[in-house]
Amino acid sequence: PYLAKPYPKSLDRFDFGAAMADGMNAEDGAALLTAFATAAVGKALDLLPHRPKRLVVSGGGRHNPTIMA
Repeated sequence: PYLAKPYPKSLDRFDFGAAMADGMNAEDGAALLTAFATAAVGKALDLLPHRPKRLVVSGGGRHNPTIMA
């Protein structure tokens, strides 16, 4: 459902159910959700005619060093 939403859009931890990481340990589940979130941002940036020089980042993900790298 998230990928089909029109832009602009945002993610929240409540957008992800436990079923997304079913059968994974906590580390692998966190890595999967981090990879999904960063790939979604990358895809959105690829749709722009020009890359912005800066991004405004808000929410809890801004505290995640892997996301912010």
